[in-house]
Amino acid sequence: MEETVKLQNITLKSVWGLASLSLISLLLTKELGLLEIFLIFIFLPFGFYFELKGKLFKKRWLENSLILFLFVLTLFLFLGTKRSFLIVIADFLIGFILLKCTFKKDRKDIMQIIALSFFILLSASTLALDFSYFLCFIFYVLSAAWTLTFFSLTEKNLKTIVFDQKEQAKTPEIKTLYKFIAKNCWLTLGLVFIFSIAIFIFFPRMSLAVFQGAFLGPVQTAGISDKMHLVQSGKIFEDPAIVMRVEIQPQDRNRLNSFFIRGQTLSSFDGIEWKAEGKKGKSNVQDAYMSRVLKIQKIIKNDFKILDWDRDALKKEFGLNLNERSFLTQKIYLESLNNYLIFGLPWIDFLSAKLPEVTILEDHAILRPPNFGGRLFYEARSLIERPKETLLSKKTVESGIKWEDQEIIEKNLKLPKINLEKIKDLAQEIVSEKEPPYIKAKKIERYLSKNYTYALNIKTKNFSNPTEEFLFKTKAGHCEYFASAMALMLRLENIPTRIATGFILNEWNPSGNYYTVRFKDAHSWVEVYIGGLWIEFDPSPRNYVPDLAKTSLLGKIKEKMDYWNFLWNAYILGYDMESQKKLAKTVEFKSNQLSSKLDRTFGNWRSKYLKAEKLKFMSRKRGGLSSPELFTRNFLWFLAFVLFIGVGVGLGTIVLYKKMKFYLYKYKIKKTLPNIAFYLTMLKILKRFGFNKRESETPYEFLYKLQKNISPALLNNELDSSLVFLTELFYKARFSTLITNKEETSNIKKSLELLRHQLKKLKIL
Repeated sequence: MEETVKLQNITLKSVWGLASLSLISLLLTKELGLLEIFLIFIFLPFGFYFELKGKLFKKRWLENSLILFLFVLTLFLFLGTKRSFLIVIADFLIGFILLKCTFKKDRKDIMQIIALSFFILLSASTLALDFSYFLCFIFYVLSAAWTLTFFSLTEKNLKTIVFDQKEQAKTPEIKTLYKFIAKNCWLTLGLVFIFSIAIFIFFPRMSLAVFQGAFLGPVQTAGISDKMHLVQSGKIFEDPAIVMRVEIQPQDRNRLNSFFIRGQTLSSFDGIEWKAEGKKGKSNVQDAYMSRVLKIQKIIKNDFKILDWDRDALKKEFGLNLNERSFLTQKIYLESLNNYLIFGLPWIDFLSAKLPEVTILEDHAILRPPNFGGRLFYEARSLIERPKETLLSKKTVESGIKWEDQEIIEKNLKLPKINLEKIKDLAQEIVSEKEPPYIKAKKIERYLSKNYTYALNIKTKNFSNPTEEFLFKTKAGHCEYFASAMALMLRLENIPTRIATGFILNEWNPSGNYYTVRFKDAHSWVEVYIGGLWIEFDPSPRNYVPDLAKTSLLGKIKEKMDYWNFLWNAYILGYDMESQKKLAKTVEFKSNQLSSKLDRTFGNWRSKYLKAEKLKFMSRKRGGLSSPELFTRNFLWFLAFVLFIGVGVGLGTIVLYKKMKFYLYKYKIKKTLPNIAFYLTMLKILKRFGFNKRESETPYEFLYKLQKNISPALLNNELDSSLVFLTELFYKARFSTLITNKEETSNIKKSLELLRHQLKKLKIL
């Protein structure tokens, strides 16, 4: 009975570990609130401590009442609040398993906890957006196999295992049990992976967009909106959370003229706050997709033309001869954000995404449909070639290409109703009135970047005109202050200007050939209307040029971890029915290729064979070999072929039988006689040097044969004493009780090393 109780204690500890692991997998999704995290970290440690002390009590009526209350509360949260039903279910499972762990457990409770842990793992799989879930999954499978094995052993009430009260884990029987369970765990993990891969590849699935952004809501707050409040944004936190990954081919990195990832622009300014203002542009989609809303259905990939370039006008006015080198394609893996912007290198002219429609604003910002706010993978092609400075410096606001109407131009010239005399005087000191717009913009950009300091923590005192305070008092600020100051000064010079918001490319990951864009990479710059084109300028002295130097060891580890997360997002979470179709087409294409190769190979052989048979038939008609002769020759060839195959199979069977017999013999010895491993090692060493022990020979007969075959000149005292010592020790271990201490174990190792050394030294083969 004592043995079963001990096994039950091990089972309880395993169950606690399994429950903790499932809750950890749910915590790593970062979807739980502070209350859930607090309950997990309070109930689990204290519950486990009281479990070990045997102080938990069992009150079935109280437990059932609390579970019923939890169910009613979950139903209220589901019906009466706007919380996602996936989060509500996860909270219910957390509360359920914590209640089960809090009370004293019988075998029924243990089985319920095991089942609940499995459902929590499934709940985490719908919320997990990180590679860490894969690691939790592996450990969970191993832990579940371990726990269920112990549960089965205690269920059968095994009493054959001998426990030592002082050194329970050191007894050979327990070690054998642990090894058996460990093998069972790894075998279970292997089978789970095989079935998981089969289910993953062949079973239909929904896109991740069905959950993220629709049922769950955004994972992160983008930090970029249609407003920019200079006073309230005085303190910016360095948030390292990932916004997106921008995959660019390594050979295309050198073609980047700027490292901006553009989101949208802000045109209206009241002196304190910049706002996005303007009419929405036309939705550039086919009518068949206009009314589609998010449902549990597949979303096919659509191609959208965003900008239609006038190639002749660009070549005539700016000398741009657009070709393939003028454009750059990015593959962007966007996280779930709280806005519907589509980001990309300016200027996006073509977009391919699994969206039913997109909305193009008048500033050429691109919006997703309202119900598609989750994770998104899309390809964007951008025009990265820019006109030369010599041509831009000759353009005025009015000259060039007439792509923007007068209303948009006037909107980006509006000034706030505040005192701007000091800012206007500063602008006139920097530039002269007769200079073209491009030269004015370059001078103001250079002046701000050289005479002002970039800083994150700003305390603004002038709440009515923070831009003036930045220019004449603090002379330090973040990118929003620099962009605001430049935009105001250019508008005072009657040059249409607006602020662009987005991110900068700063962190290159060479493992995956992509840029990692984080929230701390959020940035603001200005776009100036010159000759019909919006040209980017960045007055901020912020250093955002990517660092190409070698990273440290810790940096390389972080880089690899981010790459694994990228692969997880791209190929696991992003795997949907469209990916299944592509995989099926690839398999079909490869199989057709293989069939074609086989047809080419065996088809030629078949044609030659048929041609030879035709010649034989014609020979018989012309008086060649008679039918009996032809039959005899073919029969002899067939008989020779059968004999050749039969001899080969017979020889292979004999060799395989001997090998299997030898390995079975070794396995039998190891299984039944675990204390004679040293003797098997000795036989292995001797076999390497040409001395094989027959199965019919006793150890003493083998020793006598060795002493007889090895010449006295080669057989020295050390070699002979090692052979005799190991042989006698074998008999002692085989037919007596051998209890090896540290000294005897050391002698065995020394004898084996000495045997190996002497045989090598004497070169006995």
